[in-house]
Amino acid sequence: MASSARVIKPSAREAHFHDHSRVHSVRPGGTVPLRYMVAFIYPIAATTRRFLANKGHADEAVERKHQAWFKSVTLQTALWLQPYAADQW
Repeated sequence: MASSARVIKPSAREAHFHDHSRVHSVRPGGTVPLRYMVAFIYPIAATTRRFLANKGHADEAVERKHQAWFKSVTLQTALWLQPYAADQW
């Protein structure tokens, strides 16, 4: 009976990345602790307020957009961190 297992070859992009890693003697970094990833939400969200304000939008529009950005970053972080640290949830 033939086996249905497939051999998955790396894509050209993945192979290119690994070749560069080997050529430049780069080793993968360690795992970033979960607490640092959660703490990084605020700096990312806080910097957008100044960017939005520089575009000349009204203060009320800047606040609404900033709140939407903050909610989006927070939700995306939560969704990505669950599989990243499944054993800690």
